[in-house]
Amino acid sequence: MKAENYYFIDNVSKEFSKQKVLKNFKAKIPKGNIVGLLGPNGAGKTTLFKCLLGLYNYTGQISIHEASDRKLLDKTHVAGMVGEPSFYENFTVKDNLKIAMVYADTSKEEVINLIKKLDIEYYLDKKIKKCSLGMRQRVAIAMTLIKKSDLILLDEPTNGLDPEGIRDLRNFLKDICHKEGKTVLISSHILSEMSLVCDRAIFMNKGKCLGKSDNVNDLEDQYMKLINEDKANFKEKL
Repeated sequence: MKAENYYFIDNVSKEFSKQKVLKNFKAKIPKGNIVGLLGPNGAGKTTLFKCLLGLYNYTGQISIHEASDRKLLDKTHVAGMVGEPSFYENFTVKDNLKIAMVYADTSKEEVINLIKKLDIEYYLDKKIKKCSLGMRQRVAIAMTLIKKSDLILLDEPTNGLDPEGIRDLRNFLKDICHKEGKTVLISSHILSEMSLVCDRAIFMNKGKCLGKSDNVNDLEDQYMKLINEDKANFKEKL
């Protein structure tokens, strides 16, 4: 029987000014999968992403399990697009991508392929400040993926993308996961899109993991059921 390889988030907690934003969050993320992280605004999704990226200190452990081996997650093997993308606004798209390449072990050919797949090749000489919201989002995704990381975190990556851009991103993520063995953890409010792109889902609310699902066909029903149960449990404790 083949051993399962996965990332393990083990009782991770984070607080700001004595207010807990993550509360003993625990989840398993199988490698080579696209996993949706679903929850309402304020659930703690962005905070969890920043913990995974090593931007926040936290309690608990984040580790990788490969065969019988377990080791702590090396943050240099994680890339993420979290919150508002950061650019050099007066530089061109091409220049921003070149800067991203400085910190990545990626060949020019690989970057050209990425540019074509994300359909930004005709905008390379345009200054970022002149780009539309959708194009800025495409460039931000490209800058994230230039770093050849094993674990990729995408926080609301479809914001500003038109239907064609969403489809292109969906197909690209499936390729890098199912063909190259990358793992993608993606958050989004568009549950219908999550059903199309994800292999499985993790549900969270108020900093806690509410559950997981390997069935992504009815995410909206599962999501609402878990959220409503969590609200009911909270009222009972009052």
